[in-house]
Amino acid sequence: MKKIVFVLTTMRTGGISTALCNLLYELVRLNKYEISLLLFDQQSLDNVDIPSEVKIVDAGEKASVIALSLKECLERSKFLAMRKLVAGLLVKLFNQNLVYKWLFTEGLIEGDWDCAISYSQSAPSHFLYGGCNEFVLNKINSKKKVAFIHCDYVNYGLNTQYSHDIYKQFDTIACVSKSVKSRFLSVEKDLSEKTTVVYNCHNFRRILEKSLEEEISIDSNKLNFVTVARLSVEKGHDRTLEAFGNLKKQGYDFIWHIVGGSNDSTMERLKALAEKYNLNDNIIFYGNRKNPYSIMRKADWLLVPSLHEAAPIVYTEAAVLGVPTITTNTTSAIEFVQERGWGKVCENSTSGIEQILKETIDDYNSGVRYEMKYCEASNVEAVKSITEVIEG
Repeated sequence: MKKIVFVLTTMRTGGISTALCNLLYELVRLNKYEISLLLFDQQSLDNVDIPSEVKIVDAGEKASVIALSLKECLERSKFLAMRKLVAGLLVKLFNQNLVYKWLFTEGLIEGDWDCAISYSQSAPSHFLYGGCNEFVLNKINSKKKVAFIHCDYVNYGLNTQYSHDIYKQFDTIACVSKSVKSRFLSVEKDLSEKTTVVYNCHNFRRILEKSLEEEISIDSNKLNFVTVARLSVEKGHDRTLEAFGNLKKQGYDFIWHIVGGSNDSTMERLKALAEKYNLNDNIIFYGNRKNPYSIMRKADWLLVPSLHEAAPIVYTEAAVLGVPTITTNTTSAIEFVQERGWGKVCENSTSGIEQILKETIDDYNSGVRYEMKYCEASNVEAVKSITEVIEG
């Protein structure tokens, strides 16, 4: 059996960790690989169901400061919190390379692998998160090294000399959609021969089962939109509240279900905006939920109003539940939503969001329903692409 190790900062709730968990199950079913998972924060596995066949590898305490907030570091030890503060200061004053060299100083991780996979992209300059690429390159002994890209490489802030110098050291660069690959190669043309597409895997059975676990009560007399995303600026909640607020002034009625949380005061800020726009009766905040699918199943539309995205797994999750998507025009929106007949793509702006919401509510009030195409629940293509990367 070939030995594979995946490297990720944390398995907390998020699209990348969910996609990795799904991928691990698919690879275990093949029964042809010995799989390890190396995490900067092993405690993030406490509420995650990964295959028992996967061996967990410790990255060491120093690496954990990348995955943990300052508050979490302080809860574990004052020394760890001090290290977090120093690392944060160094990355702002200098660059990531210096910080990673300091944090990853204990030598190589024990073990030899046939393929080491950094499952998350680098971080933008002067930000203390990421580090998976640097860890795989400098801390793991492997015959082949692979880097995944789950983001819009340009809008994410990775079009730098530092990132170029990192990615050129990998044997293969795996982008999670054709559009993500195209975006990457628009600025990294000399890396085209080593760049490929590896689609995300989905646990279709789990999505369907989870969607039926809880009976959610919604107002079926109104059009129901749902957004499932962490509460962060790039997800576009602020501008969507403004768009809904403008529609409310025009007499439109609707419900927007917001699933997701944050580690800061973003929830309170968004609730204040909802009140400002007179939307308290139209918005429901759920916070973080392990199972968003019961809410998604009941919604009329999935709403993805992000400023930038790569290839959100929530597109496919909604499609398999028979829920169409409204999304802003981000990297893979045309490829995954419009071309597959799973929904509608709007201009990536506040006015674009407002216009498409207005049209959708008008259609609903007129009895017009969107007919979305069938979503085939299969990971065959995704598994084939990752095995080609491992074996190639």
